[in-house]
Amino acid sequence: MVGSSASALASGSADAHAARSAASSSASASACAHHAACSSAASSACSTGVGGSAPPRKGSGDGWHFASANGLPNRYISAVEMDEENPTTIYVTLAGYANRTWVPPGSYLDPNQNLGKGSVFVSTDAGENFRDITGNLPSVHARWVLKRGSQLIVATDLGAFISSDLDGSSWAPLGNGLPHSPMTQIQFMPDDPNTLFASTFGRGIWRYDFPVEARITPAARDEGAFGGALGLGTLLLAGLLGGLRRRAPRGH
Repeated sequence: MVGSSASALASGSADAHAARSAASSSASASACAHHAACSSAASSACSTGVGGSAPPRKGSGDGWHFASANGLPNRYISAVEMDEENPTTIYVTLAGYANRTWVPPGSYLDPNQNLGKGSVFVSTDAGENFRDITGNLPSVHARWVLKRGSQLIVATDLGAFISSDLDGSSWAPLGNGLPHSPMTQIQFMPDDPNTLFASTFGRGIWRYDFPVEARITPAARDEGAFGGALGLGTLLLAGLLGGLRRRAPRGH
């Protein structure tokens, strides 16, 4: 197994401040690039700026509409990742009900009839239909998803996992040394897809540098390179936890 280069960043260190800045910049750039969002409504609903009645136009509301989101369970949507090379393809992760982790889906008297299964889904038609690609991931909340070449990286309540392909055929822990604790966000270093940062609950912020054999150039970031369920390590974050979410029906 390829050894990972993982390190924790103390909250008061210069590296930690740089990590926060990098995560913030990366998140902002990512938000500008994405044109898909999922609502916090009780019913299955996704909004997308791709495929609406009006062509999407930067800085305007043109193109926004509610997508059907068929096949997507009615749970908290924790993150959305758009394929920048093919904007009609989006990946989403599902958790429980907003931040009510002490009231998991399916608890006593839960009126939600569409809990479904799975925590990672993909749509290839701008949110109209979704397919479960959770595969062999542990049955826990997923908090974040990133696409890197021909693989996906997902942050979960048990740490980070990486897929063998974009269909989630197989998942494996991401590298060595990363804490097996809830991970709240992962982000690439701006303009450097070979450096990843991750924020964890109670274990601080971590940095992971992809091994030499798994490195890709920024221009090839979405062209595919086996980043490796063979042992990639730890990642980062900054501290914003997405507003793309769904919650339980009122009264629960």
